Amino acid sequence: SNQPYEMMVDGVKVIVQPGGNDIVVIQTAIKGGVQNYDAGKAGIENMAINALTECGTEKDDKNTFKNKVDKVSAQISGFSGMDYSSFTLNCIKSDFETVWPLYTAALSSPRFDGKEFDRIKQDMINSINANESSPDNAIDKMSKQNAFAGKKYAIDPQGTVKTVGSLTAADTKKYWQSIFTKSRMVIVVVGDLDKATIQKKVGEFLTTIPAGKPFVA
Repeated sequence: SNQPYEMMVDGVKVIVQPGGNDIVVIQTAIKGGVQNYDAGKAGIENMAINALTECGTEKDDKNTFKNKVDKVSAQISGFSGMDYSSFTLNCIKSDFETVWPLYTAALSSPRFDGKEFDRIKQDMINSINANESSPDNAIDKMSKQNAFAGKKYAIDPQGTVKTVGSLTAADTKKYWQSIFTKSRMVIVVVGDLDKATIQKKVGEFLTTIPAGKPFVA
């Protein structure tokens, strides 16, 4: 049937939407967003999510990882926002067996290579500087800071030049390990994969991940 359904796999909610085509998209969401860190660490989650694909995995350095993904025209990328972060795989169904191990390795055994981390940190600082010279962005940021003064929502997930500048690969890796828990996770699968395959793949992946403390938004 083409009806969406939900199931629990090892304590994690998995939402499945049959796709009706050859594309498989899988998104792992990590709940919390800006409430996961203090204002002084703004940008840490965004940097962590970027580092998953930009700093290699335990098995592959950044270039080897990217080459393997590019070889099958797949995409693996992340996003960090106010309420949650997400990390997404997009591939053709016939390449799923090749791409899934790369995707799960990026999530569960990222390398956080120091040299690559410093490179993406500089890119992020350049991007923050560019944003700050845009009037629209400046107004948007100021209105948020006023509306949510003293609250977590005043935090910009991208961080500031100062907060991002002070981040280290080691701290960011430690931070990622602290939030990458089953208690914060929701997995969404869009594609024509049968239920048994999803249960097996997600189940194997989740055995490597700590349960974590119950998460309250």
